[in-house]
Amino acid sequence: MSMSEVILNELTAACHEQPEWSALLPQINDMNCGVHLAILQQPYLDYVLNGTKTVESRFAVSKAQPFGRVAVGDLIFLKHGPVVGAFTAASAEFINLTDPSSILQIYEHHAAAICAPHEFWFDQMHKRYATLIGVSNVISLPPVKVTKRDMRGWVVLRNSQQPQLPVS
Repeated sequence: MSMSEVILNELTAACHEQPEWSALLPQINDMNCGVHLAILQQPYLDYVLNGTKTVESRFAVSKAQPFGRVAVGDLIFLKHGPVVGAFTAASAEFINLTDPSSILQIYEHHAAAICAPHEFWFDQMHKRYATLIGVSNVISLPPVKVTKRDMRGWVVLRNSQQPQLPVS
């Protein structure tokens, strides 16, 4: 059994065993719904949970997860140590960053929603791909530990069966 399958089983068990998690059962049981695990640093985790951060962004040099792998309606679990929350993808945009002005355009349209400090944007100038995920239906959850031990910041636990949005 792969690590992704183990983690998905652990999260599914939490949905069955803990009353606060049970609201996620329809999505986690829907085989058409993608399920993801996003690792967030503080204060960004708190920003998502309190509604300040309304777009989760991932920038990368290569087409690493979640680029091209998230669909509207997918369930994204939030982890910093244990899993402590989840949200539903309200939108998913995959952007090829053709030049530094691409980062500037994302900054101009999404900086407030992403909640990143000014220095963050300079650090993204060498990146070639961006994933922007709209955050909706945020839920805080009692902490649950999962068996994730690698350094990945995003894990696709189950692919969505929905059509993916085109890459811009």
